[in-house]
Amino acid sequence: MAFQYPTLENDGQFSFRVMSILPDIYDAPIRCILRSVPFPAQAILQPQLPNLPSPDAIQSHTTHHQDRQSRLKRQRLLGAETWASTTALWRKIKPSRGRDELILPPAEPIEEAPEHQNQHVPYEAVSYAWGDEPHDQRILLNGRPFLVSLTLKQAIGRLRREDRPREVWIDAICIDQHNPREKANQIRQMHHIFAGAEQVVVWLGEAEGVDCELAFDFVRQVSRGVDLDRDGHIPLPLSSSVECLMARGYLPSWSAFYQLISRSWWRRAWVVQELLLAQSAVVLCGSASIRWNHLETGIALIYPTYEWYLDNCQSEANLKYFRLDFLSFFLCNYFNLDAAIGLGPSRFRYIRSRTDKHPSSHILNWLNDNRIRLCKFGHDRIYSILALTPKSFSDSIRIDYQQTVEELFKSVVRSFVNTWGSLDIILFSHHSAWHRHSQLPSWVPDWRRSNRTQAYGYNQRDGLKRAHAIFSPDMSHLTVNGAELAHVLETQVECDLMPNLTKTNSFVGPRGKPFPNGDGKSWWVMELDELEDIFQPAMEQWSAGEIFSVYPFGSLNVFLKLLSRKQRPESFDPEWYLKTGYRLYDPNRRALWNESHWKILVEELRQYLVSRTVVATTSFLAVAPDTAQEGDVIFWIQGCSALVLLRPTGDGTFTFIGDVFVGSERHGHDDFIEGIERDNDESTLREITLV
Repeated sequence: MAFQYPTLENDGQFSFRVMSILPDIYDAPIRCILRSVPFPAQAILQPQLPNLPSPDAIQSHTTHHQDRQSRLKRQRLLGAETWASTTALWRKIKPSRGRDELILPPAEPIEEAPEHQNQHVPYEAVSYAWGDEPHDQRILLNGRPFLVSLTLKQAIGRLRREDRPREVWIDAICIDQHNPREKANQIRQMHHIFAGAEQVVVWLGEAEGVDCELAFDFVRQVSRGVDLDRDGHIPLPLSSSVECLMARGYLPSWSAFYQLISRSWWRRAWVVQELLLAQSAVVLCGSASIRWNHLETGIALIYPTYEWYLDNCQSEANLKYFRLDFLSFFLCNYFNLDAAIGLGPSRFRYIRSRTDKHPSSHILNWLNDNRIRLCKFGHDRIYSILALTPKSFSDSIRIDYQQTVEELFKSVVRSFVNTWGSLDIILFSHHSAWHRHSQLPSWVPDWRRSNRTQAYGYNQRDGLKRAHAIFSPDMSHLTVNGAELAHVLETQVECDLMPNLTKTNSFVGPRGKPFPNGDGKSWWVMELDELEDIFQPAMEQWSAGEIFSVYPFGSLNVFLKLLSRKQRPESFDPEWYLKTGYRLYDPNRRALWNESHWKILVEELRQYLVSRTVVATTSFLAVAPDTAQEGDVIFWIQGCSALVLLRPTGDGTFTFIGDVFVGSERHGHDDFIEGIERDNDESTLREITLV
């Protein structure tokens, strides 16, 4: 007989279920009570996302033994009636001390706790990795056998107290996974569930040979005295107190820490929402626990310490550091580390998104970050971030696991464009080999696949013209307004201007030039001497800081200008640098470029040019996706903050290839786009149909 779930009001639109883990020793059979409770009235009438917690607000509740003072405090929180009824239910099912078999319930099994049916009680929400484990572990739920995964059974066992019940929300148990309507409604209310929890408990799993206490103690030591900046990053340079942690003696600590990061939980798509909405959070691994704010700071230190290692620990003279061991840990756990590192900036991005006039760029970042995250269903790459988005957008997305992922992705693009009048979401769809077999139009991003390039646009600004977009009924065509700027005459121009340049993940194509090999990322490998030769005119006019940080893509803008100068020196404006808007050197206070400046420059350009090529038109050079071909056309599209590259199909429609960067004489990308917008109005635009 299938388990009978306690009824939810209106299929879960106004209520949810909470599970009481009944007290017992750690390894005794697990007995729980499941009941439905209403959302707090204020959460339904006036849904508010919670304020993010201060570190002092986060409390760990993982100990099995509670003193009398804690018990009295919990009783006050629950209320005398709720406490008494839960305790009475526990006594009706006498805990068994057996270890191997679940003891069957009494003759009259308890289906639910009627005293709690209409009461909201304090609870904790559990975040864990579902994985692909079979549900073959039995617990007793409302007196009846209920199957869960081994991971979940272990989590419940660790959360159970010996002296009193513990109220928790666990999605796999508290939501009827076989009821699509209820599941959709509960996902829609997920922000109430996680924001309303006293705290979120992250379960990483049993220790399984990992010294969790060593790892957590190490992270506490690392995070001591380190504050994150407004973007969730560690201010550089690293202090000497952090540098000392790179010594060989800390190798076991780093090893334990990285083994924790290798757990699949870090790449879950739902993790971002669950942590960002939490009032407080604690991380549990085996019997060890740590506050999330400590762990977050430790995670933020991973990449800076890796960079510090590359700068300081690779020479033979630095044998006191652990050198290649650290590098191997970093590379073996790259995707998990990347996902973990992104959680800190996501929290700060979420804070800003709640007050930003243009929240659409934050949504695009969350969608893009979810490409590397794991989920059982492709739909969850969208559903898992809906609670973080404005209601005007999230309400327009239909939560339905019966629709195809392709239908969902297309509806996300339409909802985004209709909500904000922006076409920037299509900038994340880059044409590559898989498009030949994709069921998606070329202008719809496939968030199941890793991103090959960095999008140059998607920064909403005041004055950006609203998109004129018409979607076909079957969502196969998108018609927009735009203006044709130039045809591509030549690709891979960089190979002629930089003879020593090589590219990873590429093959030698026509005329000996490298072309992308499949869908993997292709990185530029530039020789420093060649780059110095190109940048010599810039070194004579500006400090490095002027190029790096004053304007978005400032270094890319200067690089493209200098390549144009090298390509056509006779037609290049000798006073080009006076028109850039950059502040020129004070001849009396000139600072020379040093090695660190070049390192920053090379790293910036490498990131900007991933899977990119320089293309030539009749009037300018541009940076385009490396899948660009001769005959492709560069367009400006109304409502898009970047230029785009389109490929004629022969029937009057176009395939979307990707976004394009065209430098300008002044501040670069945005300045060029603004100039085009001023020069074009409705009378000069043409309709462009994308397929």
